[in-house]
Amino acid sequence: MKNGKTAFAESVSAWTSVLSQHRYETEDFKTELHTLTDAGLLNLKPVTRSFLDFAPRMFAVVKPQHFVELRLAIAYLADLYERQSVAMERELVRMRRQTAEQARLIKFVQNSPASNDEKIRFVKDFYGWA
Repeated sequence: MKNGKTAFAESVSAWTSVLSQHRYETEDFKTELHTLTDAGLLNLKPVTRSFLDFAPRMFAVVKPQHFVELRLAIAYLADLYERQSVAMERELVRMRRQTAEQARLIKFVQNSPASNDEKIRFVKDFYGWA
């Protein structure tokens, strides 16, 4: 069993690793988040709630001269977290609509008296696969 110091050190190491990944993906936190589309936001590494919840503990291990840099990084990533959450909600709504549309199409095709070839042609035309 690990002692508290070892577990905390491992958590700090994991947190700084994730921070480095975010820093790399956002070009040192310089990517202007408000300019990204939902797809752009969702293509970035997701910021997790647990990552943000652990962030205040980092002030215990960071030198005071780096506090401002750490605060700015946390604020940037909190903003990214919120934007990713909103983008994901919009994506889920879009996917639910698409799923409902596909279910209606399936039901329509299944209940259609048309031949199988006509049904296949209809679906291909519907999706532009022709």
